[in-house]
Amino acid sequence: TISHELSERRFTQISCGGSSSYGLSSHGALYEWGDSSYKPELLVEGTKFKSVHSSYSGFCAAVDNQNKLWAWSSFTEELFTKKP
Repeated sequence: TISHELSERRFTQISCGGSSSYGLSSHGALYEWGDSSYKPELLVEGTKFKSVHSSYSGFCAAVDNQNKLWAWSSFTEELFTKKP
């Protein structure tokens, strides 16, 4: 079942990985949920994103509205950023 928190949000993009899923809201906010939690968590406050992609192996990448690349994996809690 979809949790109440998820049903209240509008997503423009969803990307599913091995154990986590990511959603890009209509306002550009990036959310993550999974690993037995159906409650979405905001990944980066104050940054708007335009795309997100994840893989089954746990690697993820997103591009923000300033064209900065963000990358992370399920093996680390850190978010890495790089301006192209």
